[in-house]
Amino acid sequence: MCSKIDGYSRTKELLDNGKYVKSIPSSVGGHSWVICYYPNGNKEEDADFISLFLFLDSSHGNDVKAKFRFSLLDKNGAPVSRYYFLSPMHTFSSSKYSAWGYAKFMKKDDLEGSPHLRDDCFTISCMITVMKEIRSEETKGKKFVQVPPSDLHQHLADLLKNIDGTIVTFEVGGERFRAHRSMIAARSSLPNAGGVMKWKGEGPTNTRPIKIDDMEADVFRNFLHFIYTDTLQEEDLAMAQHLLVAADRYNVERLKLICEDKLCKNVNSDTVATSLALAGKHNCHGLKEACFDFLSSTSNLKEMMASDGYEHLKNSCPSVLLDLLAIFLPPELEAAKEEAAARKTAPVTGGVKKPRRYRLERYLFVPKGTELLIRKMPFQRLVREIAQLSHNDLRFQSHAVLALQEAAEAYLVGLFEDTNLCAVHAKRVTIMSKDVHLARRIRGERP
Repeated sequence: MCSKIDGYSRTKELLDNGKYVKSIPSSVGGHSWVICYYPNGNKEEDADFISLFLFLDSSHGNDVKAKFRFSLLDKNGAPVSRYYFLSPMHTFSSSKYSAWGYAKFMKKDDLEGSPHLRDDCFTISCMITVMKEIRSEETKGKKFVQVPPSDLHQHLADLLKNIDGTIVTFEVGGERFRAHRSMIAARSSLPNAGGVMKWKGEGPTNTRPIKIDDMEADVFRNFLHFIYTDTLQEEDLAMAQHLLVAADRYNVERLKLICEDKLCKNVNSDTVATSLALAGKHNCHGLKEACFDFLSSTSNLKEMMASDGYEHLKNSCPSVLLDLLAIFLPPELEAAKEEAAARKTAPVTGGVKKPRRYRLERYLFVPKGTELLIRKMPFQRLVREIAQLSHNDLRFQSHAVLALQEAAEAYLVGLFEDTNLCAVHAKRVTIMSKDVHLARRIRGERP
């Protein structure tokens, strides 16, 4: 059952803490259910949160055992993973008011700053599973044989430990690993694994090891274990990141999906930038959506931009930032497009001052090596003029001015990179002042 909350702002103003509204009753499992929505929380300590409870409206005189799941839906009707809560089994009593739910379903500020609140409306989904008594009858005939579960993976793991037959040797990080050539060729695209390698003057039993330079020894050991057993040997987050890269490079799709799913379940402020970079480089759409969903909260977005991984993300995957802009900044971009369209259609009248255009050729030049971008003398004059506004007798050492210039250039380069991304997203080749303002807002330099 789904409930669309229309007029979020109005219900928040009209209903005090502890007050709620009910949804239209829905029948599930032969019983009537309603959702109780508290826009300002169920209790005083929950005043900053939205509370949701499932209420058993009628049960025909019997207690009901049920599990339920509350989730916030995005614009496409899909559950938002961060606000997805699955309850354990609860008993709903028929003799008194019986409700179960979540007092702190989500913060009001997070909802108001997310793209899921559209036109002052949002949608909640509640999936209910009613448990009924199961009567079992003895089946005809007796069972004389118990078939055990498959242990093929264990046999293949033993095969990896006891190498015999046609083998291939890999050298990774100074360690050597032996494996069956046919197994490697069937399960991955590791180099030269499918053919016989013969070197001039040497027989087939004297082949040289295949050197793998793009993987660490521990990662390759876990990679080989999965090739043979289809299971992970180590399940920590760092290993999952390395294995995802290896699986994408050597076409082990199931391993890639397993690692991607693990990273999706562990997205937080410390890992979201790294996960976004991995998703952009290795075409992981599910991981990218999970990161975007996490960043729909303004506080999470600010924490990510302050992390060390954000700089790596900007340099390695600028296209991901463009996708982020497209999702979370539509009002500003639409306003910019409308302003540009209105300027083009406005009638030309005399005396209208054209927008000021700045030419940087006077101050910038293309360096031949690793020299500075801004000429030293104009920058020194600028420093002196600014210093004289407060103190007339200030003097600067040449090293101090050079440090100021390097810092200023590093800032300007980063700012113009972000400004150019904003212009590209608006489908323009010329950067404008509004692009600079938008870039500074994204960097957190202006409100």
